Amino acid sequence: MPKKKIFSGKERFLKNPDAWKIWLRYYGSLAVILLLLVFLNYQLTHNEISLTEEAEEESIESAEADNKADQDYSNKTAKEVLDSMYEKGIFQKPGETKTFEIFAGSYFFRPNEIKANLNDIIVLKVKAMDADHSIRIPSYSIYKTLPKGEEVTIEFTATKAGEFRIECPESQMMRGKLIIE
Repeated sequence: MPKKKIFSGKERFLKNPDAWKIWLRYYGSLAVILLLLVFLNYQLTHNEISLTEEAEEESIESAEADNKADQDYSNKTAKEVLDSMYEKGIFQKPGETKTFEIFAGSYFFRPNEIKANLNDIIVLKVKAMDADHSIRIPSYSIYKTLPKGEEVTIEFTATKAGEFRIECPESQMMRGKLIIE
């Protein structure tokens, strides 16, 4: 039996008519991948540099703005500083303190309508006239019992605008309205 001739890689390549296609497919794919990696590496390093430069510029601008703000406040009184902060919307200006006397009796709250402005501090002085009652303002999570003849003080800040129920949970007829504008 004749010995089988073993071809080297070069001879095998030369004898196979489709060998160049195989070689191109294999090494061409590697070359494309290598080029992509080089390109992506370049893009990433280039973008990192530009991002750090942008971040540094923003940091410098922010520091300059802080210094300017500090200089603006250094020559002002505390009242002037607070007023400027209210104007810029940094703080909300507190409203007025409004006090209301409410009388509770069988089937009524008098007055049954209270009007105030947003951010006002509301003080309710409630007195039950004929029996023990309760007062509840669900939207502000307020609930107090009202012993007969005693004045109960309720204080809160009007933080929500709208119309809100005032009620006595024991009596369906005792209703009122809190209007915050």
